[in-house]
Amino acid sequence: MPTLERDDIRKELRRGVAGAVRVWPRSPATAATFVVQDRDGTELQGSAVANVGQDGGRTFIDCGITTAATSENRESCQVQVAWDNDGFHVEVFDVVAWPLEADVSLDDILLEHPEAGRIVEHLGGQVSMTRDEYGEVLRHRALVQLDGMIRDQVAEDETSAFGDAESWPAHGRRRRFLRGALILNRVTLRRPLLLVALRELYRSASSGRDEETDPNARMAQRFDRDLKAAWSRVSRFEYDLDGDLVSDLKIQPPSIGFAPPRGVVP
Repeated sequence: MPTLERDDIRKELRRGVAGAVRVWPRSPATAATFVVQDRDGTELQGSAVANVGQDGGRTFIDCGITTAATSENRESCQVQVAWDNDGFHVEVFDVVAWPLEADVSLDDILLEHPEAGRIVEHLGGQVSMTRDEYGEVLRHRALVQLDGMIRDQVAEDETSAFGDAESWPAHGRRRRFLRGALILNRVTLRRPLLLVALRELYRSASSGRDEETDPNARMAQRFDRDLKAAWSRVSRFEYDLDGDLVSDLKIQPPSIGFAPPRGVVP
């Protein structure tokens, strides 16, 4: 199966849990070391040896992140990786309470819309992938889209709860990293993720014509409308600001382009 590098989505590690950040070097690598710093350059984890391996013919470097580096919510941490003589790469990750994880399978997609199987096989065949291989690509693309929707809403929530960036100094406020404190309801997010996958599938199959003349474009529009309806029903976002696993802040239902933001719920 072709290797998915997953460089198009911000890596997230669970708060208080050891994890790993995978790097895909662009030059040959046989041995590697790394350090971990926070966004301001403060060292969180000293120099350590990384694991170099192979996946699908591609070399990867796995950097083991300790619990000391994930002890609290942090945004834009840096893994600085060096390998062999001159290889170097910086990978950015966040430490959050609830990482976003895909829990929609290709079978789930086909159960929702059986006709999608024909499209998956056709598109996969065009790039020499099996149905399951292309399904994995589709699931990842859907997760990227959902991650963007969530992060856009969190940015809206930051403004609703704490004011915009220009107002922070005047009010003695500082920006909060709300994504790290977001309590993700995976059950609620499951249907939007499924609908994003179907929308992206039919967009890929569309010829670019309008929905009146292109049945695939018509289906993409249908799933886009279904997605908007499903997203509008997502429970209002809740945040655990002090790490006690209890909601401290509730925001009105997500809007993300569908309706004006409605602010903080007391």
